Amino acid sequence: MAKETEITIDEGGTAAEGKTTKVPLKQKVQCICEEHPPASNPWKYATSMCELLEQGFTGLFFLAMGNLIPIALIAVGVTYWDKDENCTAADIALYLVLGGAAYSLRTVTGTLIAYCESSQRENDKPSCGLKCLRFLKWAFNLFLVVLHFVTCYTTYLLYSHVDYDKKGASAEDYCNRFLFLFSFWAVSCLFILMGLAIAILCCIGFCVGSCSICFLYTVASADSD
Repeated sequence: MAKETEITIDEGGTAAEGKTTKVPLKQKVQCICEEHPPASNPWKYATSMCELLEQGFTGLFFLAMGNLIPIALIAVGVTYWDKDENCTAADIALYLVLGGAAYSLRTVTGTLIAYCESSQRENDKPSCGLKCLRFLKWAFNLFLVVLHFVTCYTTYLLYSHVDYDKKGASAEDYCNRFLFLFSFWAVSCLFILMGLAIAILCCIGFCVGSCSICFLYTVASADSD
């Protein structure tokens, strides 16, 4: 997508570039309806609305992923850190702390990258620091993917024989109920969110395809008349 120029209107009514202003959602929808009326240009209208919805869902998703989830992972992992006391069957608390810390560092790195990119000029080459930050972000992403699958393998493998009773359980089977269920649903919810994202994208693609077919049919009917 092309980079949009941020424009704001001063008191005299003059448009000035380079200044950021927050536009309410209602005004954004109104602008889309005025620029691309659904009756005359359904394709542009549908794609613009889809982009607006995508920005909103993406922002909320990454806000939760970047702030709430890492804090919860670290808090639970630190609370149940003692392996001999809480989970002798696997290092689940360690995985949670590593995942939360990596998520937090990835968020900080992404913020620094955005700040550096906004500070440099358009034709300037990326600085050495910016390249290092981008590499760090890539490394954190790779580490999180590997850690996620390791946690999935450990949690799902333990699911069939986990025992919450510390006194009667063997060392290979015992794990604290809350710690295990938190880890189980943390990794499972990510798969659920991925499925929902795919389903939403399929619905958006279906809607856009239907609008384009209707538009082409309307144009063909008008040409035939």
